[in-house]
Amino acid sequence: MHALKYRSALGAVEALAELWPSAPSSPQVWLPVPLYPTRLRHRGHNQSLLIAQALARRTAVPVWSNALLRLWDTPSQTQLTRDQRRRNLSDAFALAPEVAVRGLHVGLVDDVLTTGATLAELSALLRRHGAASVQAWVLARTPAPHD
Repeated sequence: MHALKYRSALGAVEALAELWPSAPSSPQVWLPVPLYPTRLRHRGHNQSLLIAQALARRTAVPVWSNALLRLWDTPSQTQLTRDQRRRNLSDAFALAPEVAVRGLHVGLVDDVLTTGATLAELSALLRRHGAASVQAWVLARTPAPHD
């Protein structure tokens, strides 16, 4: 995961996606966690988008790559506690104006789950906009930071 995220080991995406078990119910759309544009330019790729695209190839469920927006370049979360992560991401995301999720079953895709702050913030946003359900799909789980 680290090589995919920080060293552009893009070949790992398909192999990692193959490790995912089949879901009892697939969502109607995959929504990758967005990166802020400057971070995307610096990294060269959005690992969550690459994972969502691999899932789309396996499930024939479409990816809406620009549905979620990151409104500002939040500091890296790697050294933050659970509360700091939640504050760091408060109101950091929006739904693109032309996107409607009302009544949809959404698959929210991220690479790593640590405290769940990112997924919780995005899930709340999607539910406020009427998503029928939000499933969190992540490839890895890290130990939560000490609070």
